[in-house]
Amino acid sequence: MFNVPGKIVTELPNLEMPIAINERITVRQKDIQKGISIRNAQFFETEAQKLDGWSDDLKSGLEREIKVLKLQNSRNIKIHFSSLLLLNLLPVTCKLFQFCS
Repeated sequence: MFNVPGKIVTELPNLEMPIAINERITVRQKDIQKGISIRNAQFFETEAQKLDGWSDDLKSGLEREIKVLKLQNSRNIKIHFSSLLLLNLLPVTCKLFQFCS
């Protein structure tokens, strides 16, 4: 075993760091914060570009869907109109050709 001489101290001495070390710490902290801010700005820009692309894709998809719905609607109107014409002309056609009972 080792025997180390020592004494118990109840008050710690005032250990101030030299001014040069404090200045270097402050400069280093500012550099780290600047690096973090730059990285955050780049991340934000990347994510904003992704959101812009996503919204453009969504808009294009919705516009395509609207076109399809309009086309289907116009076809349904044409089919409905044609059906009405046929239904209105069917009795006349039957009478002319005498094939309806």
